[in-house]
Amino acid sequence: MFMVLLFLPLALVIGAPIFLVSFVQAFRKRWLLRNGEATEATVTKLEQYGEDNDWRAVYSFRGPDGATQTGKGDLPTPPGVSVGEKVWVVYSPAKPARHTMWPRT
Repeated sequence: MFMVLLFLPLALVIGAPIFLVSFVQAFRKRWLLRNGEATEATVTKLEQYGEDNDWRAVYSFRGPDGATQTGKGDLPTPPGVSVGEKVWVVYSPAKPARHTMWPRT
C-alpha cells in the first residue's frame, strides 16, 4: 500500500504533462486537417528512425507570404515516395509555420 501511495504522485507528475502534450498535438493536427489550406510540398529528404526503422519525409513548401516552410511527416514502411516527389501538406493561413503532412494511405 505504501508503494502505491509513493508512486501515484510520481506517475501523475510524469504522466499528466505527457498526456497534455499529446492531446494538444492531436488537437492541432485535427484542426489543421479540417480548417487549413492544402498545398503541394516537395520531399527534400527521407529519414529512417527508431528501433523499428520507421520512415519520415522532410518536405518544404512556400507559404502564402512566399517564405519557405519545412517540416517532417511520418510515412508507411516502406515509404511510397522518393526525394523530389510531391506530397500534400495542410497549413494554417494565419500561421503558415503550423503545418502537417496530409495522411497517406
